[in-house]
Amino acid sequence: MKTQVIPTEYLSYFLKKQPLTIEKHLGKLRKLPMDEERLETFIAKVAVYSSMIEGNPIDWDKYVNFKLTGIKKESLLYRETIEISIAKSAFYSSTMEDNTLDLDEFLKDQFPWMKTNTSYLAEIRDLICAYKFATKESLDINTFLKTHEIFSQTLLNKPEYRGLFRKVEAGVYNNRQKIYSATPASQVESEMNKLFSDIEIFLNSNLPAAEIFYYASMIHLVFVHIHPFVDGNGRAARLLEKWFLAQKIGPVAWIIPSEELYLTRIREYSENINLGPDYERVNYRLSIPFLLLLPTTLTTKFKTNV
Repeated sequence: MKTQVIPTEYLSYFLKKQPLTIEKHLGKLRKLPMDEERLETFIAKVAVYSSMIEGNPIDWDKYVNFKLTGIKKESLLYRETIEISIAKSAFYSSTMEDNTLDLDEFLKDQFPWMKTNTSYLAEIRDLICAYKFATKESLDINTFLKTHEIFSQTLLNKPEYRGLFRKVEAGVYNNRQKIYSATPASQVESEMNKLFSDIEIFLNSNLPAAEIFYYASMIHLVFVHIHPFVDGNGRAARLLEKWFLAQKIGPVAWIIPSEELYLTRIREYSENINLGPDYERVNYRLSIPFLLLLPTTLTTKFKTNV
């Protein structure tokens, strides 16, 4: 199989190291009852966990509470404390005298925590929209860019960064110290075209289940190392991995709790992604520990399973 950026030479070692009969476990997942409402719940969980990996403080329990209240401003953001009630009373009284200030902006100015929670929740809702879009579309470079445009509405203030490859240099930092230098900006578009050329080969190939999981994880890794966006690369990588799986094994892929597993093993996940100091020196011989994470999601049990 001729590929341009996806390493294929470590497949045999991966198959030796991973103990699961993947097709057998997929068969069990396919027996689960599935309807549109259930699928939407799984996708919401995926978005919450993927966002939490990037530091979003709204966990699943909080999100469920928000959803049960209809995610209404009155129940989530404008909590009826005495202070807020007084502020709203003053606002409405002023509005009666032709004050044109917007209520949302007024309350966010008076209570900064409202603005913060609004932003975090909006990020999750944007990512849910991106996943929903992916469930209905075929995977190619254009539809993938569209998902980034969708989920970065809140994440990125500048529209010219949404759904477009970066034109600036980028890196990964830990406590303000650069630990990885991403692909030079001048090479990003070329490397992404190579990546999606490889993805097209895999999508058009009849692959055994174990190989599908290998390539899904490798796509995740290579994408992260290219680091093609100004922001949102982690979310995009996990969405791309899941989307590729769904194209190969069907809708059952969307209920595989990979994002939740990555969150519960976030230190392992982060350390195993780090395979070199820069794009030219990524050592994929060290990739097996990361590649082995995805298959384990088929047997891992979580308290929050739907």
